Amino acid sequence: MKVSAVIFEGGNPITKIEKDMVLLRRAMVLDNIEKFKMAKEIDKIIVATNYEDFRDELQVDKDIIVDFDDGEFNLGRRLNEIVEKFSLEAVFYIGGAAGPLITVDEIDDFASYVSANEGTVITNNVQSSDIIVYSPAKAINEIKDLPANDNPLGNLFRDLGLKKVLMPHSTGIHFDIDTPTDMLVLALNPHIGDNTKKILRELNYSAKHLIEAKHYLALPYADVILSGRIGSPVITQVNTMIRCRLRVYSEERGMKYLKREENEQVKSLIAKTIEVMGEQAFFDYLASLAHVAFIDTRIIFAHKKLHLNENDRFYSDLMMPEKIENKEAKKFTESMINSAIPIVAGGHSLVAGGMWSLIETLHFEHESEYSENKLYDMIVPEEHLNKSIKEIKTLLTETAKIYGVTKMGAGIEPNFTYIDPDDDLVIKKNWRIHLAAPIAEIKLMEVKGFIKVKRGII
Repeated sequence: MKVSAVIFEGGNPITKIEKDMVLLRRAMVLDNIEKFKMAKEIDKIIVATNYEDFRDELQVDKDIIVDFDDGEFNLGRRLNEIVEKFSLEAVFYIGGAAGPLITVDEIDDFASYVSANEGTVITNNVQSSDIIVYSPAKAINEIKDLPANDNPLGNLFRDLGLKKVLMPHSTGIHFDIDTPTDMLVLALNPHIGDNTKKILRELNYSAKHLIEAKHYLALPYADVILSGRIGSPVITQVNTMIRCRLRVYSEERGMKYLKREENEQVKSLIAKTIEVMGEQAFFDYLASLAHVAFIDTRIIFAHKKLHLNENDRFYSDLMMPEKIENKEAKKFTESMINSAIPIVAGGHSLVAGGMWSLIETLHFEHESEYSENKLYDMIVPEEHLNKSIKEIKTLLTETAKIYGVTKMGAGIEPNFTYIDPDDDLVIKKNWRIHLAAPIAEIKLMEVKGFIKVKRGII
């Protein structure tokens, strides 16, 4: 049974930020096309789009079938038409925003499985899927009410009697691009494709607050808050792959699939706490609980029934309140910016695949001798031992920032990390300072006698 790739990429962007997100998704599609070409188990590659210029760009490649339609969109109906038009036997469906880090091996594994096991659907999510591999392709004909989007499609196939199988957990299948925060997370990942890398350089949005947050994730036993639609696999991944203390506030999973947002049924403990305390008091208190927070703000906005347009949601993610029209959203965003700790805001993907990607980035940086945006572990030269943090700072470059200091235990005595250490803390022998600085400045510190060391993140 032959498996064909069907990629959907379309929309109707209006604002600049929406158009920038489309540029990114197109680049991701181009990179995924190259992966599908390398996959041994893929037959046809079909791209469904309503963008005329993207159609023209893709049609230059004779290995790609472009299915253009700029009429009223219904995903289920369109997919059904494609199955019929091209006589597909089995389908590897992926949305344009999905899978920027999926691997060729994963593509082959999923395609091979449904080819050998007719009557199976493999999805990347229990409830809302945007990567769906199934056979036979004609099964979609049996769905009575074809869905407008891909969220319920996996479960609709299961309801028909297809055996539903979840894809093994990985960054590739969990991470997708729904918001600008996802874009920033992707830009830090070392495994992005060439087209994606190029467009991210051109867009050049600031990721300063995200990089700060990532540094805290790299510190031993940092207190980390995850808030939003958080599933147990993410909690397990974080606890397994990095040493931190998690505070998890999970609520409203399935908010979209169950139409709770659409029916204004969303209720959030976090949003209610913000209402009671006030925005700034809430984020001030959050700073007393943790060193960094990752927040799925869509639940908060839905609880408040703000009905924000994409422009306001996206600029809230980017911490750009000056571009937000809704007064409540603007005030909320300003309060996040004014927090004493880095706050990273986004949608569901941030606290799902986004965390997988950040952890992958941390481990890549850990294995690299030098890497942009890396948090380094350094041992102070012997002649500068017994000096305070304040004195050590005078030896560093202006852009270097100390995020923590680890006191190395002797014998059975455990290590202890001071996070955001006070200036009067005195550095002793073999203690390690955790700092960030450009690569050139790290090399200059090494010339001065600082010793770069490697430690396990886990």
